[in-house]
Amino acid sequence: MGKPAVTPLEVFKQTPRTNCGECGLDSCMTFALQVVQGQKSPQDCPYLAAEMADAIGQAGPGSRADEPNRRESLLETLRKDVRGVDLSAVADKLGGVMHGDRLAIRCLGKVFEIDADGGLHSDAHVHDWIHLPLLQYVVHGEGKDPTGVWATFRELDGLRKWDRFFSHRCEKAFHEMADEHTDLFFDILSLFGRDFDAEDVTADRSILLLPLPKVPIVFLYWPPEEGFESKLSLLFDRATEANLGVEGTYLLVQGILEMFRRLIAKHGLR
Repeated sequence: MGKPAVTPLEVFKQTPRTNCGECGLDSCMTFALQVVQGQKSPQDCPYLAAEMADAIGQAGPGSRADEPNRRESLLETLRKDVRGVDLSAVADKLGGVMHGDRLAIRCLGKVFEIDADGGLHSDAHVHDWIHLPLLQYVVHGEGKDPTGVWATFRELDGLRKWDRFFSHRCEKAFHEMADEHTDLFFDILSLFGRDFDAEDVTADRSILLLPLPKVPIVFLYWPPEEGFESKLSLLFDRATEANLGVEGTYLLVQGILEMFRRLIAKHGLR
């Protein structure tokens, strides 16, 4: 890939400028120079703004320029991995059932079937968004029961490469959607989920979704009040790390976001 159309100074301005050394270099300016020269990846700085990493366009979990190729490559790899999985042997632990020689798993009210070649089958009109995380769930999921212990995405293990992209592309996008289309947003959430009640949750709205049988997600929302901006946060059960992993979780939430966008657009809203 060619050099990005940004300067070292532009990259430097998006770093924390504290010379913390977490990138492995002695200064933020040295880091910025090496990023532009292709010697360092934007992902090596845990504080670099996601927008700047996109502008640089280097390969990595958050690079939009590389994302289609990455998804295609990951899909091919996971389909190969599925061929080594005994679907009937993992069906019960994953909360699925066998339909003939296919593993059927319910996701947000729809049944999706995985065949022995990793192909996805469903009566749902739009199901491409679930293919990658569902294969991750089948290939790598340990099938642990939810613990009831909740964590934010950044509290999950292995998050360094993914957290700022999750925050910017998923959580922030859901937040904007909830602010702009509040009633419809929560109508959609309520259609697929149910109210979530916990002693330590103080959000004005809290909805539990079950996008995969053992991967619950909680949406928390606080509307704007006098002197305070609105807030949205997502919580994940600690078993998510064993059942889907950080990358699979990121892809799953991205997929749910895309589904919500299509549903809102279908109702004539932009």
